[in-house]
Order: sequence, then C-alpha cells, then structure tokens
Amino acid sequence: MISLLTRMKLRSIVSVIAAGFLLLVIGCAGSADLSRCSTPNPEVVQLLASGLTVDGKGGLRAAQAVKSKDIAEQWFLAADIQGPGLDGTGEIAVWGLRNVTDLAKMSPTVWANYTAKEFSEFGVARQDRWFNPNTDGLKEAEDCVKHILK
Repeated sequence: MISLLTRMKLRSIVSVIAAGFLLLVIGCAGSADLSRCSTPNPEVVQLLASGLTVDGKGGLRAAQAVKSKDIAEQWFLAADIQGPGLDGTGEIAVWGLRNVTDLAKMSPTVWANYTAKEFSEFGVARQDRWFNPNTDGLKEAEDCVKHILK
C-alpha cells in the first residue's frame, strides 16, 4: 500500500508535468508559420526607407514580406523602423504592395498598420484603403520580422 506522503509526492509530480505540458501546448499554438517569409528586394526596402518621416536619419531593418492568401496579387512588407527614439524592436511598420521583387511593379503602396501610417509618406495618396488587421499576410509579415529580431 502506498503511504499518504508518497501519494502527495506523486500528485505534485503529476501536477508539475501537466502544467509543463500545458505551457508547451500554449507556446506552440502561437507559433508563426515562418515558411511564408520572403526577403524583399533591397531596392524596394530602400525606397520605402526614403519615405520615412522620423527625425534625423531613419532606416529599416529585418525587412520581410508575405504574400496574402486573402487578396490576389497582394504582398505585405514589414520592417522594423530605426531612428532617433526608435531604437528598439517594437516599431514594426507594414505596407501593402503589389510586388516586393520588382521596383517598377511595387505600386500601389499603402499603409497596412498604424506604425507605417505614423512614420511613412508612402500610402498618403491611398488613405481611403485600410487593411483589416486579420487580413492574411499582415500579421504573418510582422511575425517574420519579430523572428529575425529575436
């Protein structure tokens, strides 16, 4: 017969294992599908960086693109904005473009999130168009950048 102390120890061990398994399942459920991440043409990224409205010299780093499954011929390009006061990893801007490999075919370029709207001149002409935050490719592009910046 198992003593009361032994049963209490076994319950504690089972509880710890169950809690660890639950944390593992929760952590994996939020994992991003990084297989869709694509590195955009550096010229496209440079052009977007030239339209930044940050004080001083601003730039973009860790640029990544994801093709939307919801909108035909739509790409989302995300990058971390760098500049005075924007030195962390939390200023990820996302733009919607038609093409991320050919500079001549990238228009129209529109804001896809608030950060791009706040710190970029690109998309000004298309203020009438805004993407639902759940549009496929938008969050995924952000996740690609976050993965690189880890």
